[in-house]
This record gives sequence, structure tokens and C-alpha cells, in this order.
Amino acid sequence: MIYIMVLQLFKKIHPICYFVLFASIIFHYKIGIQNIWPGNVDWLLQASDWPQHYLGWEFFRRTSWNFPLGDFQNILYPANTNIGFTDSIPLLAILLKIFSGILPDIFQYIGLWIFINIVLQGYFAYLIFKKLQFSTASAIVAGILLQFTPALISRINHPALTAHWLILFIIYNYISFNNTKRDIYLNFAPIILSSMIHPYLAIMIIPLSIANLFRFDSLKTRLITIPIALIIPILLWYSIGYFVDYSIGDSQSLGYYSASLQTFFNPLYAIWDHHLRDASLWLDPRNQRYMLQYEGFAYLGAGVLIGAFIALLYIAKRLITHYKKIIPFIKKTILSGIHNRTIIFWLGIIVVSLYAILYRDIVTMYLEPYARLPFIRIFLDKAGVIRANGRFIWPLMYIVIIGIIYLINKVFSKKALYILIILLGIQMIDISPLLKLQLFKEKEIVSVKSESSIFWQNTIKEYKGVYMYPGGQRSYKSLDDYIIFTFWAAQNNIPINAGYLSRYDLPIVQKFNLQIEKNLVNNNLDPNILYITTKDHKDLFQTASKNTNRVLAEFDDYYIIR
Repeated sequence: MIYIMVLQLFKKIHPICYFVLFASIIFHYKIGIQNIWPGNVDWLLQASDWPQHYLGWEFFRRTSWNFPLGDFQNILYPANTNIGFTDSIPLLAILLKIFSGILPDIFQYIGLWIFINIVLQGYFAYLIFKKLQFSTASAIVAGILLQFTPALISRINHPALTAHWLILFIIYNYISFNNTKRDIYLNFAPIILSSMIHPYLAIMIIPLSIANLFRFDSLKTRLITIPIALIIPILLWYSIGYFVDYSIGDSQSLGYYSASLQTFFNPLYAIWDHHLRDASLWLDPRNQRYMLQYEGFAYLGAGVLIGAFIALLYIAKRLITHYKKIIPFIKKTILSGIHNRTIIFWLGIIVVSLYAILYRDIVTMYLEPYARLPFIRIFLDKAGVIRANGRFIWPLMYIVIIGIIYLINKVFSKKALYILIILLGIQMIDISPLLKLQLFKEKEIVSVKSESSIFWQNTIKEYKGVYMYPGGQRSYKSLDDYIIFTFWAAQNNIPINAGYLSRYDLPIVQKFNLQIEKNLVNNNLDPNILYITTKDHKDLFQTASKNTNRVLAEFDDYYIIR
């Protein structure tokens, strides 16, 4: 009786509420639930990639509109960049820039973005399993299980790449395809969204969306929709500003960041300070071929792996019992896939997965006959722009997870809900080391309200620019100490020649740094510029200060010409 009442109550609550609840748990452990609030920015001012994403937005929102729309300049001045090269999620940055005038001076959307992505991860998984004829309760539990996908949780330090739900969106489109106009809209949506969020997501999603569009019975529909599906991301990327000379490929880096063939059961997800980071409570990490294969991290988690073991036992039993039907079944499946063109989707999954496992020593074997072919050389040179190829294992990873859960539900039918709940519990306990590893430490946090920060705020606002010497760096006295200077430069909408960008025109930055050095040596200082250096260049600043009657001050072991 109690069980029935609980189940009825469970069904009355909208599924999205469960995904919000578990997203809150994940967010609380990794970042702190209070940091969803747009006014909290201290957590984003830590060493690593977060400052780049946040500061890119702060500079961009204060820059006048240009074309390309994502273009702005003042970080790593005088190099031009765009909101895509700071990984600041162009979709949100461009939309919110319209309202920048009414937004608070200090405003971040990254926390809420990560939270929404985790919620949507569960919801799209739920939609998939409902299409696969799961009960509502089982579909909800399966959706929560996908929220605890280690590859998603490990990506929280790279906010744009937490939009894994876009991959689930494509899989949902494949399962729910019905040869109607609605399918055109459903497959165009992830193309547009991913193109405005992150190119890596778009490049793994576009071929799968096109594969779905290829399933239309109407040749006219295919001939119209497929070219448009290719043109849309090109136009969007052009409008953001991705197509510049310094974003060309680097074939020498391609293959370092690949996925290991053991990635689905290897919980090694990072190597920081020469220490292994283990995502599992029970499984030991195995050495991978290259240390940089953390980009291809796709550990399934013990809950899913146990489910895989159960599913494999079922498959083995079926193979033994019905071994005579195997070949006819495979033949029928392939012919059916060719007839309804679903085979294109699976070929897309295979090609994307093969790109994910390209190793460094394979992609650089230029002496091999095949590598001498012009189109192979061109591919390797241009593909280097998406050199973190290990990430392309994610679509296959989700296909595997969904397939395992589907088999569990099919094999156990009425008992599937209980088994999925047990597997979810195992999954959560297993990846608890990953969940509990907060991405920053409160005692090490850079606060915009600290005494040091207030000093730089009051100092920087008096000038029209900040020149660090040497320029073009992200670290001076300590790791990533450019952050606080760059933060206040952004708040005052003035240029600073320090920072961190994924891609930028290095020769321009180097040339500008040489000019600053020449001006310091020749005592030709701009009175509107604040000059900052460390003790390594104290003598140069002392001489320039003395000869120009500019005040040389010291604060926090930095030397300032005011």
C-alpha cells in the first residue's frame, strides 16, 4: 500500500523537478549552489580556464558592436579576438550584450548555464527513454543516471562543453524521426545551437543531424535541407569571427589529445601536478598511452558498467540459444538500414569515433604512402584546428550508455525500475571522488573585494590603459596573476596587454611588447598608461621613472609607474 502511494506521488511530480534536484546536488559539490547567482564572480577568477571565459564576456559586453558580431579587442591588446576564442558561449554573450546597459556592472551567466545544462541532460535522456517505451518512473531514473555521466561532470571546468544534452538531442531526433516537417526543425535546432555554443560540439553534431535529414523519403527535401544544414554553421561561425588567419590548423598537435581504447572503463580523467586523478571509488586508473588523453575521458561509471555486464550476459544467452538466427538477423538489419537510410547515422557515429582515437604517432606518419596523398595532407593540416580529437568519443559513449540501459529495461521488464535505482546508487557512490573534488578552494579564492583587489581597482581606474611588462603573458609573479589586473581593466573598459586566449595573432602581441620595451628604454612613456612589472625588471622601471619624473610605486611585489 505504501509502495503504491509513493509511486503515485512520484508520478504526480513533473519529471523536470527530479532533474533540477539532482543537478543541484552535482552543482553544490562541484561549484557551490550559491554560485548560480549572477552576482557571484569570485569563483570564476581562479587559475585555469574559467577566468578566460568570464573575462572574455566582460570585455565583449563593453565593446561597441562590430562585424563580425563576436569581435572585440582589449584583452591581450592590441590583438583582435572574438567571443568564440574565449569560449564565453557566443549564444549567450551576444544575446546578453543587447541588454548589457541594464545588467549589473558585475554579471556572470556561467553558473546558471552549467546548472541548466545538467538539468537538460537529464530531461533529454528522459525523452529518449520514453520514446523507447520505458515507464515514466524508469525513464526518470535513467535520466538521472545520465546526469551522473562522469564525462559530463568532469567538463564543468569548461562550461561551453557541458552542453552534452545536444548530443542526446540528436539521438532523440534519430529515435523519434517520423518523416515530417517537425523533423526538419528538430534537426536544425541542435545545428544552430551547437554552432553558437562551441565548434567542437557542432562538428560532432552536424554530420549526425545531416544523417537524420538524409532519411527523408522526399529527394527534394534532402536536396534542400542538407546544403542548408552545412551553410548555417559556416554563416554563424563567420558572424562570430572564427575565420581568421590565426585559427588555422596545427597538424603537429593533432593526436596528442586522443581517446584511449580503454576509455570506457578507465577512470583516469586528469593528470594534475604529476598526480593521477581517479573518477572512481572502486576502479584503479590505468596508464594511458599518452598523458594528454584526458580529453578523451569517457569512463562509464560502475553503475553503467555493471549494467553492461548484465546486458552482455543476456546477449550471450541469446546468441547461444538462437545462434542460427544471428547471420539472418544481421543481414536483415543492414538491409533495413540501407533501405530507410538509417545506416548513414551509424556510419556517422563510426567516423566520429574513429577520429576520436587517432593517436599522435598515426597522424604524423607522413612518410607512409597514404600520407603523401594531397587530400590526406590537407585533412591533417586543417583538422589540427580541432586537435582535441578525444572529445569526439562522446556520441559513441552516449549510444553505449543508452543501449545498456535499454537492454536492462528489455530484459527485466517489471523489475527494471528497481535495478535502475540500484545501478544509479552504485554509480553515484562510485564516482563520488569526482563529485566531491571541488574545482576551487575557498581559502585560495581571488576576491574582488579583497584589500589587494580594491587597491588595483582604485589605481587602474585613473588610466586609459594597462601595460604589463613583458606583455602577452598570463603569469608574472605567480600563476595566472593576470586575472585581477584584467578584471579591473575590463570593468573600466580599457585595454590591457596581458591575458589568455585559445587563439590569437601572436606576432602582433610580440611586436607590441617590443615597442613597449623600446619606449621604456627611451623614456617615452604615455601619461595615460599604467605600467606594471615584477622585481625581475625593477631596474628598467627605476630608470624610466627617474628620467620621466613618473612615480615608481611598489605594491604586492609589483612595481608600478604611475
